[in-house]
Amino acid sequence: WFYQYVEKAYNFKIISGISEAEFIPDGAITRQDAAVILKRIFDSKGIEFTKLNIKFKDSDQISDYAKDAVDALSSGGIIKGFDDNTFKGNNKITRAEAAQLIYNAIK
Repeated sequence: WFYQYVEKAYNFKIISGISEAEFIPDGAITRQDAAVILKRIFDSKGIEFTKLNIKFKDSDQISDYAKDAVDALSSGGIIKGFDDNTFKGNNKITRAEAAQLIYNAIK
């Protein structure tokens, strides 16, 4: 049921699988992966953010491929860190966090 949606998002370069041949649709994604996906959507719409080089205590643990997205979205107030000034980019994103992320993106 999801193939056409995955294919379209893949063709628009919004998402990718774990390889060129495997997507794992039932797999969870991390907070940093969610940031990358959302940033790609904003990019596809021509929406840019002024990057403020926000640093989290655990910025060194954010994967290189996600650093730009996390910085842009956190600078734009779309994604936030935790009260202890960490981002926890490798944590799986919860439904509540995903809902907050979507809400922040559309407001």
